[in-house]
Amino acid sequence: MLSKSNKNRIIGGIILLGVLTLNIKLIDLQTQTGAQTLETPTYSQIPCTSQQEVEEKNEHTSSEVEEKVEVPVEEVQVDTVQEEPVSSAVEYVEPEPKPYMEMGESDVYELATLVYLESGAESFECQKAIASVVLHRMQNDNLTLQEVIYAKNQFSPAYLIAQSEPSESTLQAVREVLQDGPIIPNYVTFFRADYYHDWSELIIPYCVIDHTYFSADVRLME
Repeated sequence: MLSKSNKNRIIGGIILLGVLTLNIKLIDLQTQTGAQTLETPTYSQIPCTSQQEVEEKNEHTSSEVEEKVEVPVEEVQVDTVQEEPVSSAVEYVEPEPKPYMEMGESDVYELATLVYLESGAESFECQKAIASVVLHRMQNDNLTLQEVIYAKNQFSPAYLIAQSEPSESTLQAVREVLQDGPIIPNYVTFFRADYYHDWSELIIPYCVIDHTYFSADVRLME
């Protein structure tokens, strides 16, 4: 049998154990409630912003920034410098005029030799007139130089051309006539020493230069 004092101790221990158990449950309950209060919200609980809303917001922000940052740009005036024309250092050289008649050098030499044989010691003007007569015959009858000077009964000293030489004066006279043209009209087609031709009424006197008499063909004067 337990004594009365032991029974009281046992009862007191049971009561104390119950109180402790109750306190422990209360503490656990408070802990669970506090944990629920401080619980971190889940991802689904965070408000979500779409990609389109983000882009629209960025565009709106950028436009506001551009409007605020816009700085007036002053027009810059550029002075136009007018360039002065640069003068060319190369002087203009006027081309030589086209020759009256072109002739090869061998033909020039041959004609100058004939002029020398016909004119002798005549003046430079007379030499140019004799060369002019030869050119007139070439043009009027559409003949070559050789066909004119070697024609029968026309230029008596022509047979001496191959064994003769021209003078510097006759060479120069022929070149000037070829370049500048004849010094007498194209209808003057005959010449001879000492007197005019009198063998035809169609050949009439034209002029005398030194000792050479030049005659004109009336048929070419019409």
